Amino acid sequence: MVASVVSSILAGTIGAVATEGQRRPGQWAEIAAEKTIQVADSAPPAIRDQARAFKAALTRLFANYIRMAIEEDRAFLAMALEREGHGEIAQFVRNR
Repeated sequence: MVASVVSSILAGTIGAVATEGQRRPGQWAEIAAEKTIQVADSAPPAIRDQARAFKAALTRLFANYIRMAIEEDRAFLAMALEREGHGEIAQFVRNR
């Protein structure tokens, strides 16, 4: 379950997201895309639609790179564990 609260203040917008458990790469990608591009509902339809499509493309791109970073980090950790003689733990990390 993800709950989201957004509140407007004179200086800008403040948002808070509460989660149960850890966030998945797609959730981090959505957060990054939201911080990267925003469009007002009052924007002209053509601009608003194009901005939303670009935001969706950014979300997919960010999610892909976040997954790649996680895989790279796990591979590095597994190699370090293997090198130190912790083969069973290294295998666990590889399979996560």
